[in-house]
Amino acid sequence: MPILVAVCDDNQRVISDIEKHLEQVTRNKSIKFETSDFGSGEKLCASIESGCHYDIIFLDIGLPKINGIEVGKAIRDKYNNEHVSIIYISSEKNHSMQLFSTRPMDFLIKPIGLKEIADVVKAYLKFSRFWDATFSFSVNHDVYKVKIKDIAYFERSQKKLILHKADGDTYKFNSTLKKIYDEALEEYNFLMPHEAYLVNYSYVEIFESDQLTLRNGLVLPVSKARRSHIKERQLKAEENKKL
Repeated sequence: MPILVAVCDDNQRVISDIEKHLEQVTRNKSIKFETSDFGSGEKLCASIESGCHYDIIFLDIGLPKINGIEVGKAIRDKYNNEHVSIIYISSEKNHSMQLFSTRPMDFLIKPIGLKEIADVVKAYLKFSRFWDATFSFSVNHDVYKVKIKDIAYFERSQKKLILHKADGDTYKFNSTLKKIYDEALEEYNFLMPHEAYLVNYSYVEIFESDQLTLRNGLVLPVSKARRSHIKERQLKAEENKKL
C-alpha cells in the first residue's frame, strides 16, 4: 500500500522539487509514495473535508488567504486528524512557536534539498510504527488489544491499573506501571511523571516542571524525584523525531 502524500504550496516549482526528491528517495526501495498537489490551503481543506486521506502533508506556511498554520489548525481541530504527519515548509525561520499547537513532525526551510526529504522519510517510517503498534492486556482471562496511539495515560488505582483512552474509554486490569513500561511501552515515549501515572508523550499538551497538562485539560503531577527524568525523556523524544 502506498504512502499518501499531499504537497500544498502556491509555487509549482516547490511542489515539483519535493515530488522529485520523494521519487529519488524511494527509488529501488519497497516503499512507494503517491502524491497529490494543491496550490492553496482552501483546496487542500476541501479535499480532506471530502474524505480524502493523507499520511504526510508538506504544508507551506505562506499560503495566500488561508495560511499554512490555519490549515494545520483545521486539520487537527476541525477535522480531528492527529494521524497525519504535517511537515511545514517556509522561506523564513521565525515560525517555530506558532507551529507548536498543531504538533508538526518537522519544519523545513526552502529551498528544500534531497537530504531534507530523505531525513523526513526516515523519520516518518520510524514514527509510523507507533500508529500500528498495539498494547495487549488481560481482563478476566479475555485478551484485549488497544492501539498505542489511542492511549492517553495509565493510572494506578489500588492494586490495579486503569488504561485511559483518548476517547474517554477505560479498562481496568492487573499489572504494574513499571512492568508495562519496561516490557512494552518504553520505546514508544511513555513518561512516568509520578509513581501513580504513565503518560503517552504524544498526548501531553504542556510541560511544566511540576505538572503535565494533557490535551483533554487533565493536569497530572510530576514528583520532585522524577523531574530530571521527565526532562531527559522529553529531550530524547524530541531528538527521536529528528532521526
